Amino acid sequence: MPPSPSVLRQLRAAGLDVRVIDSPEGYKLFLTGVPEHYAAQAQLFIDRSLSAGADENPAQQPGGGHPPSSGTLIQGVYPATFFLIAALVLIHIWLSLGFSDISAWMIVDPRWWPDLELDQRLDALSELLRSGRLFNLLSPALIHFSSSHLAMNLIALYVLGGPLERALGPVRFVASCVMLALLSNLAQALAGPFSFGGFSGVNYGLLGMVWVLRTSAKADLFARIPPAMIYFSIIFALAGAVGLTDAMGLNMADTAHFSGLLAGVVLGWAVREKKGAKGPE
Repeated sequence: MPPSPSVLRQLRAAGLDVRVIDSPEGYKLFLTGVPEHYAAQAQLFIDRSLSAGADENPAQQPGGGHPPSSGTLIQGVYPATFFLIAALVLIHIWLSLGFSDISAWMIVDPRWWPDLELDQRLDALSELLRSGRLFNLLSPALIHFSSSHLAMNLIALYVLGGPLERALGPVRFVASCVMLALLSNLAQALAGPFSFGGFSGVNYGLLGMVWVLRTSAKADLFARIPPAMIYFSIIFALAGAVGLTDAMGLNMADTAHFSGLLAGVVLGWAVREKKGAKGPE
């Protein structure tokens, strides 16, 4: 007979992509999306889950251990997420030591283009494109103005990035981050001023994707992301969009946050509709 639904829920909640196939030889479990060096450990976890039954937690059996996914906010090892974290840290150290001028990393150098009207901001962006400095469309997302600013964004990237990378794969995850950075940077540049930076626009986009994909076939991957974190962040982005953060004296890139959130919702919806996060059928 097939494994009980509660056992399958346990396995999927642990981050294992398990499919049940009815074959002439009986029911078979197929495990996908787990790195090769974790395969034996994952198989052991499955065997203990099946033998423990629906009413026991196999991770608590004598001699047990944790499966490839621990009980933390994210599970497993995700190379693209940790590459982004390392890159953000190294860039912050590089700029903090004075090896490069942080203004050169902004979308347009605010020393030459201070607070402007919309038509002047459009002229500045047109000049940027004509000069071929396309990296500056992306680079504001890579800079941070303080260590605490960086730390908050690294925590958010750590929590949101791992499950999304597992759902999308490393390449599509990085492509999503690049797209979110471009869209949120351009939106903030059009709203002005040009003196902004930080990964928060991307993180809000990742949060928007998680919000949508929590209703997809891989919803279990996002189960350890606290719902309170999602809803508080959405409320905060909405507060910024209507000017409440400005009224409180908070100097934040509210347009980047809100536009990133919207772009993430759209991307998440597109992925869900195309079954891009569902894995093999």
